[in-house]
Amino acid sequence: ISPHMVNVRERIRINNEVISSGEFHSISQEVYERSNDQEVSYFEALTAVASLYFKRQGVDIALFEVGLGGRLDSTNVHDANYSIITSIGLDHVEYLGTDLQGILLEKAGVFRSDQHSWVQLTQLSLRTKVQLLAQEKKTRLHLQELTHLGQARGHFYRNQYLAEAAAKKICDDLGFAVPQRLWVDTIQSHDWDGRIQKVDDHVWSQYFAEVYLDGAHNPESFTELLNFSKAKLS
Repeated sequence: ISPHMVNVRERIRINNEVISSGEFHSISQEVYERSNDQEVSYFEALTAVASLYFKRQGVDIALFEVGLGGRLDSTNVHDANYSIITSIGLDHVEYLGTDLQGILLEKAGVFRSDQHSWVQLTQLSLRTKVQLLAQEKKTRLHLQELTHLGQARGHFYRNQYLAEAAAKKICDDLGFAVPQRLWVDTIQSHDWDGRIQKVDDHVWSQYFAEVYLDGAHNPESFTELLNFSKAKLS
């Protein structure tokens, strides 16, 4: 998970419990020693640490968030059974370029043969391209277009729908029986620091009715934050 808010260990969790300081430093040292003086990027090292930690803890499901694109991302070393692409937008343009078709090509680099892949499109013009890429990779494509939920509900609800659809399929495949009530309770109680996070602080409340923190850092996320702000003020 990235980015972290306070401590880098927040990025590596099992059942939402952050990796301990001792485990993190021990495995990080092991990764460093195994690198044999090869140049390893910050994100590559974190991916290696998470991979070793999950393997040794014997997790049933390991979920990796891609850091940059997909095709050449360090997380793509894993032969994943499932993949989710939440959006195709302008981000990391210095590496991925400014062409949405090219960015889609990079993100679709996580597709695998016979893999279930969920893709959310806010640009219907990319529909044919993603379908062709899925056919080439023989990926089982689950396409969610923006019109399914509508623009008004915002990115949180669209991503929530996408995540729920994928999670239900994964649980079904693994034989995990999850009651519908649990899905509802999980979604309703969902909260994530730095993502339209409401701050309840008596210092701020002296000056403002409501205060929110959000880590918007690209045109797409700024647009979503602006839409949320307009809705709150209307």
